[in-house]
Amino acid sequence: MATAANVADYPFLKLLMKMPISRITLVYKSPPACLFTLNMLDASVRDVVNFLLTAPPIKLEEVCLPQGRLQLRKVLDLLTSLKIVYLQDGVYSVCPNFRQSVISAMTIRQRCTAKFNRMKEGKDKIKKMNVTDLFQRAIERWDTILKHLITSGGEAISLATTDMFRELKYMNVRENGTKDITSKGFQFLLLSRHAQCWHYLSAYLRHVTKEHPEHCADLIDIFCSLIMLAPTLPTTVSKSSFFTMTHEEPRYEVPYRIPTYPHDVVNNFFLHMRELGFVYIRKRKDGYFYITPMLSMLRMTGSVGVDAGMPLAKADGFLVSESNYRVYAYTNDHLQLSILNTFTEADGAFADMVMTILTRGSVRRAFDQGITAAQIIAFMRSNSHPITIEKFGPVGCVPQTIVDQIELWESERSRFSHTSGVLITNFIYPNEFKMAVDFAKGNNFLKWSNPLSKKMIIDADAHEKFKQWWTSQRGRQA
Repeated sequence: MATAANVADYPFLKLLMKMPISRITLVYKSPPACLFTLNMLDASVRDVVNFLLTAPPIKLEEVCLPQGRLQLRKVLDLLTSLKIVYLQDGVYSVCPNFRQSVISAMTIRQRCTAKFNRMKEGKDKIKKMNVTDLFQRAIERWDTILKHLITSGGEAISLATTDMFRELKYMNVRENGTKDITSKGFQFLLLSRHAQCWHYLSAYLRHVTKEHPEHCADLIDIFCSLIMLAPTLPTTVSKSSFFTMTHEEPRYEVPYRIPTYPHDVVNNFFLHMRELGFVYIRKRKDGYFYITPMLSMLRMTGSVGVDAGMPLAKADGFLVSESNYRVYAYTNDHLQLSILNTFTEADGAFADMVMTILTRGSVRRAFDQGITAAQIIAFMRSNSHPITIEKFGPVGCVPQTIVDQIELWESERSRFSHTSGVLITNFIYPNEFKMAVDFAKGNNFLKWSNPLSKKMIIDADAHEKFKQWWTSQRGRQA
């Protein structure tokens, strides 16, 4: 949960902090936005908000015990930065719109706070859809988006998504139209699915609200409503090799009527949620849509600083790692294999399994793309086969031998550091060389000097400063 210490890990809260007061007061007119924001906050922060909701404007520090004032001040600073609480003349009060939204949400069902119209449950069971099927469709759609980062083939994605990838520097587009994934894009693929969704959605929200600030409140209301109404993740979805499925009573999701908004920006935002897999629409002419369980991952935690150890936050595990540096991938998925190939070498393949091996060269190749040892290890652990996790645990599923070796290969790169410099020669007199060396030493930009050859190397950033000094010295000698 969000506190003053870790609020930087919460993209949605960071978005609210950067909004001007005139805009965020409109956002707080939305009960779903207020509830979603409250759910992210730590219990101690929520306690302060709940107290202020029912209390008149008050000097909180006067009613707080001395030993708790420092912690209270940190909580109030967080709430003030979110514009939930205002400070005036030493008195704290809650934003009126936030107070009204939260109190109104307490009096009705959470589902009724959103502006989506849920279709009535009648005798017709055709419109209901299994939550497990919805989750599977959402995963497939999100993987399609990710595959586009690695290859230009496959199902096409919208221009808005491509532009977003370019803005985030996950992808480069050459003059001939071909697309290349960047090192930052590879790092994005190594994140947990939960973190991927937050990174992309927070950037997309930030982009759209910046381009169209007049629609900021409507866009955030839709976003928060979808998250708050999303069905919980199914607990028994697994198609991993040699993994026995358990069964539970199937759950079904009732659809909502497709809304129509007066502005194209808001309509396009809703349809973009469909493209990403967060909303499922069979046919637009049917007039209804389903909210997929993928959004419930964002409801569980708004932080990207935690690894999504939640159930099914990633696809089914498929990796089996051995202490002899062999890694077996029980999958045929192109996306998963492409990520694996960034730090392993292929060693063979069967119908449903690919054999790879970790080598110094393959891991260093990943380091050259900006991928870290911690990211490689986290990817291997989060995608380990369920049987290995059950037998060795979520940490021991990757042998310690492999973990240590990957970290050692990374530490090798820290033995040398490279910086730019400028070589200076052509000193005519010994005293010129000595003066130049003394000047460079005095200004802390001398890298190397040799009095026999009368050569020296200085920092590249200090070259202009040295030239100005040298010109002035020559002028004095003239």
